[in-house]
Amino acid sequence: MKKTKLRFQKLNGVLNPAIRSQFDSMMNTIKEGEFLDVEFQTAKEGKNSKQLGYLYALVYPNMMAWFIDCGYDVLYYEQFKTFQAPVKTSIDSIDYFMKKMFDIFRNDGKQFSKSKATKEELCDYITYLDRFCIETFGQALPDAVKK
Repeated sequence: MKKTKLRFQKLNGVLNPAIRSQFDSMMNTIKEGEFLDVEFQTAKEGKNSKQLGYLYALVYPNMMAWFIDCGYDVLYYEQFKTFQAPVKTSIDSIDYFMKKMFDIFRNDGKQFSKSKATKEELCDYITYLDRFCIETFGQALPDAVKK
């Protein structure tokens, strides 16, 4: 059997699979009398879609408007072998540029990745963006709308 990772939640003293169909499917592959090695660890809480939604719906669009208002229609230049190409200010260019700025700010030698970030790391990144906006544009990021 190949290594399989499943998530469980303890409720009323019983471990319950988070995704029952995944658990049942795995159970069907185990032969009667077969031994399994099981490793337990506390599940890490991942970033949530609300954080990413906040970034793409409020943070980056506001930053794009503020950069353009300050005259940065071109956010940075991409270096190629013999020339530099201007990169226009957009959601994607702000995402790329600000992740690079966050890497420099953290100065830990690691490259920040939203897809690999924990909830806390993404919170640190958003806090950095807020501080950047206050220092650069004199504007704080808008509060997230709670529904």
